[in-house]
Amino acid sequence: MQWRYLSEERFSRQLRACPRRSDGHACRGEAFFSHSTSIYLSFSRSALVGRFQRIENELNLEFCREQKMSVNRRPTGGGAILMGEDQLGVALMLKDWNGYKAPRELMRNFASALCEGLLIFGIKSQFRGKNDLEVEGRKIGGLGIHSNASGGYLLHCSLLVDLDTPLMLRSLNVPVEKLEARQLKSIEGRITTVRRELKKDTSLNEVRDKVRRAFSSYFGVEFEQSCYSPEEKKAIGKIGILKIPQQGLDLPESRCSRFIRRSQANDPCRIAGCAGYHGRTPDQGSFTGRRFLCRRIGSIGH
Repeated sequence: MQWRYLSEERFSRQLRACPRRSDGHACRGEAFFSHSTSIYLSFSRSALVGRFQRIENELNLEFCREQKMSVNRRPTGGGAILMGEDQLGVALMLKDWNGYKAPRELMRNFASALCEGLLIFGIKSQFRGKNDLEVEGRKIGGLGIHSNASGGYLLHCSLLVDLDTPLMLRSLNVPVEKLEARQLKSIEGRITTVRRELKKDTSLNEVRDKVRRAFSSYFGVEFEQSCYSPEEKKAIGKIGILKIPQQGLDLPESRCSRFIRRSQANDPCRIAGCAGYHGRTPDQGSFTGRRFLCRRIGSIGH
């Protein structure tokens, strides 16, 4: 079996959003990505927020603007992250379940292939919790999965080859200057990277090649090197370029994040979350089986 393989050294602002924001085409097999596809990406610096997050709450937009960082929203949930040239983005797009019984099983297999790639370097990692790759309890990667009502799936991972922790915290609206040294050390102690584990300056390309080899072996496929066709580039162009304007951010707000914003406006001590979706995600127009979980809090401290 052959899988299509696309690789970009540094995405332009427009292409950078493609695998995440064009998932509607990808998951339905329309316009492009017409068969099982594996994509390995490296980014110039970008701040990515989860599907249900409020941009201004999660990111230091002024800092992102000063650093000329692009800002994007991914189709999956979870927290805000910083992607850069030292983080490897891995995405796997499938038109169907491919024999798997549940999304969780699909996620486990995706994670196992990533673990096999790290093991080539001698790094023993595990898939833990909901969506983390860990090395002895320290996070080295975060995973996500997005399903479309038509039966397609997007799985993605941000793998930490290296990480500038202070830069990440400044981008994600954390006042680094107010953190004590022990607090910063505590944060760094919960995260690890490929270079930290190997104690050497391993290149991102080397990590990408090892992960590609592991995926080929684990899934029993051969990769066919490919590039974007004119039709695909046209579809990407319709998505548009996300940018930070002078007077705000023009990223779309999801229905769930709008619900959270309104809940917090009525009661500042309330945090609202959502769970229990069946079928489509909120922005796809179906709220079947939806339930909202709300709770009051006095303070947040972690």
